[in-house]
Amino acid sequence: MDKPEPMHPEDALIKIEVLAKAAAFLVDDKKQIDLAIGILEIIASEAKRGLAYEAG
Repeated sequence: MDKPEPMHPEDALIKIEVLAKAAAFLVDDKKQIDLAIGILEIIASEAKRGLAYEAG
């Protein structure tokens, strides 16, 4: 297996958010979808704060 190309952390977070929202279309239970997206958005938000702290 090839080593994946490096990705800037902010780009990775955006990709995670997009994939999580796309995956929501594969789930039938609306409450589970909303909960999963909410949790992932919080994770991404906290990670972005960490990146901003490191950059600042």
